[in-house]
Formats: sequence, structure tokens, C-alpha cells
Amino acid sequence: MRRLLPAAVLLALLAASPAPAASALAPKFLLKAKALKEEVRLGESIPLELALHSASAKAVAVAPLELGSPAGLVFYVKTGTGATYQVSKLRGKYSGAEFKGDVLPLTQLKGGAKMEGKADLLAILPGKLEITAVFLGVNRAVQPEPLEAKPVTVTVLPGKDGETRVGARIRTVKGNMTVALEPTKAYNTVHNFLTLARDGYFTKRTFHRIMKDFMIQGGCPRGDGSGDPGWFLPAEFNDIRHEKGVISMARRGDHVNTAGCQFFVMHGTAKQLDGNYTAFGRLVEGTEVLDALANVPVQRSSDPTPSDPVIDPSLDGVDLVLLK
Repeated sequence: MRRLLPAAVLLALLAASPAPAASALAPKFLLKAKALKEEVRLGESIPLELALHSASAKAVAVAPLELGSPAGLVFYVKTGTGATYQVSKLRGKYSGAEFKGDVLPLTQLKGGAKMEGKADLLAILPGKLEITAVFLGVNRAVQPEPLEAKPVTVTVLPGKDGETRVGARIRTVKGNMTVALEPTKAYNTVHNFLTLARDGYFTKRTFHRIMKDFMIQGGCPRGDGSGDPGWFLPAEFNDIRHEKGVISMARRGDHVNTAGCQFFVMHGTAKQLDGNYTAFGRLVEGTEVLDALANVPVQRSSDPTPSDPVIDPSLDGVDLVLLK
């Protein structure tokens, strides 16, 4: 199976000590995954149960069975077409150009015991999916390689009215915008965006940065462009062009793997962003709303061009919608 995580992240496991020789690897671990539903509809949750079994004679410190590297779970989703996508988060902080992973609270897993966890993925593509859980949270000194569970299979049915695509309704003070999302171009980004939307993360936010004929940006929990959800996403650059109506992920300066929750909707064309920012969808309804937001009066800011809204252009929330 193709490994999509950046090499730097895989190297940042809980312990950086060299792995012992194979003959010294007494502890044994087994990761199991179970799908609680064999069939779900597009846009619904895919609930999974996970269990980490230890046959070690001694207790071993392990990280929680939670989504997030460098010391947690990563999921690989294989579709009927053979394409494989990654669901992951980067937990940690950037210091200069270097990413430093968080040390998650550890649990002592006793010999012969097991640790259980749950995951809740979103069904964002229809068809038969093969989901493989990979765990990175056992000290490399006793478990050199990530633990991989046997794949589980889940069938994602179309929506009740035959819908085959996922989208998002962006509710604003000026009206609603609907975007068709592109999981085949940026699976992890679409999954993260819709998961945040499902959990109400975008409720009562704002568009804090408005640049007419360029873009409008929102989704920051602090309302000023400095916030994040507590994790970052690996970049998923693709061939979607940054033209009017395209939705893309904001990031921190030149750090390409720092998108999280802030997004922007293009109000013009910016070729310099193509292949440098993760675009993940396109506006299909509400162009007049985009124009109205882009025309909100702005004042001076840290940008060369004024971009701070004079009045609060509220982002009321984002809803997952299904499209044909």
C-alpha cells in the first residue's frame, strides 16, 4: 500500500532512539479495526472501532488511538477505482521551517492487555471503500514499524435522492453560497472541511480578510487570521485553477503543510496560487453573494492592499449538502 505521509512526519514518532535488532524485538502488538456499519449513505458517518492488543511481557507506553500523526492514527481509503486516499492530521507546531510534533499523553499498556478507541470518518465518495487503519503511536524502540490493521470494507450508497457528490452550503450575512467539493483532488482536505462543518466549527465566524477581485478569507477561530483548529493538514496540491468561485485552503506563509480551518473563495483569477495552495471545490450557486461579500468596505491592514472589513461580514456556518 502506498504510504502518503511525509517522511519527516514518519521520523517524528514518540521515540527517536535507534530500533534494536530483530531478534531483540520481544514485544508484539496487533491492531484490529471493525466497521460498525457495512453500508452508509453518502455524507453519513462511517463509525469504526479499534483495538490495540499487546503480547509484551512488560507494560509499554503508547499514544491514544486517535486520529493524528506523528503519534496517532492515519487512515488509508481505497476506492473501487484503485485510487487510495489518506485521512490524517499533523499535530504539533512549526518553529521556523521545522515541524515539531506534539507529545500526546501516553498510556501504559500492560502485557496481554488491550486498548480500545473509536473513529468516525465521513463518507465523501460513493462506492465500495477499503479502509486501512495505521497506528504510529508505539515507541519505535520496541515497535520499529507502524502497525497496520486488516482492511475493513464499507459500501457507500448514493444519497436518498440519488446524489453522488458532496458539497457545502456556506451561510453568510449576505446569503448562501453552495460549493461542489472535489474529494478525488483533495480527499483529506474535503474530509477535514466537512468534518469541521458537521461539528459546527464554522458557526458564528467571520470573513476577516476581503480583497475585491482577488478573494475573501474566513474560518479563523480568532477572527484575525492567526488561529487554527489544533492541527494542520498535509498539502494536496492539484490541477484545480484558482479562478473566480474556487474554494481553497489558507496556510501560514511559506509552510505548505499548515492548512487547518481557514479557507478562501476566489473573487478573481490568481495563477500564482495554482499548485501552491490546496484548492478543493468550486462555487455552483451564490455568485451574487460572493460579489456582495467582496464589495464590503475595507480599511488598512497588514496586507499591501487594505483588506480588513469595516463592518463584520458574518460567516454564519457551513453545512454538508449532497449534489447530483
